[in-house]
Amino acid sequence: MKPPVNAAGQPMRERILLIGPEKSGKTHAHLSVAAMHQKTGSKATFFILDTDLAIERMLMPGGDFAGLSNIVYEEVSDWAALTDATKRFRDKIKTGDFLVVDMMTQAWEYVQRFYIEQIYGMDAETYFLVKQKEAHDAGKKVMNFGEAIEWPIVNKLYYPWATSLISNPAHVFMVAGEKELAARDREQMKDYIGQGVKPAAQKQTGHLAHTVLRVRSQKQGEPRFNTIGDRGRPALAGEVIKNFALSYLVKVAGWGLK
Repeated sequence: MKPPVNAAGQPMRERILLIGPEKSGKTHAHLSVAAMHQKTGSKATFFILDTDLAIERMLMPGGDFAGLSNIVYEEVSDWAALTDATKRFRDKIKTGDFLVVDMMTQAWEYVQRFYIEQIYGMDAETYFLVKQKEAHDAGKKVMNFGEAIEWPIVNKLYYPWATSLISNPAHVFMVAGEKELAARDREQMKDYIGQGVKPAAQKQTGHLAHTVLRVRSQKQGEPRFNTIGDRGRPALAGEVIKNFALSYLVKVAGWGLK
């Protein structure tokens, strides 16, 4: 597969964010791109940061993606593992490769847990049990999660990693869960109003992408895609897309198969 070129004749890089509920087809979408690259003889490697611990299952014999040999993935379950794996992948990436984060939702959770561990010297679960008991014994209101965190500091920890995803020669494909768009979000996240949901991730995640899409599966095997934001491409409005590589990258984004 070959991406479209810009006005200077240089290949354009994809920066895609795909959001959706569980089991909606997010992982299937980026693996379909890897499968089509392998089928068409592309030399691209897909480096996957697997926070969802799902890639091994998707590559099992007999499945849709058995036999893919162009994938390198690492299962990461905390902030240190995620940032270390990202650095290793960035050292190996070449032009035309893909860097995939599956999922950004857990990445945002990891950095919050890291903050609590570093500041309070215990894991998040233990910290909140201790604080809940202290509040209960004192007859006070139990604190919520946000009250334990200095958000500017957490964001300072998070942003260097997040921006490192796009400051390399690879295409970037990020996936995230979704959650309801609250009234307080509507002014800053106007693009999401039509869908009524936002990424279940750090609130600026959409700014890392050129293409933001939402997928839902109303029937088994029929993932429907909607465009939340895209640059210079036709919008999707509930189209059924079973092969993201063909139906989006080729038909909408202008990629070639050879």
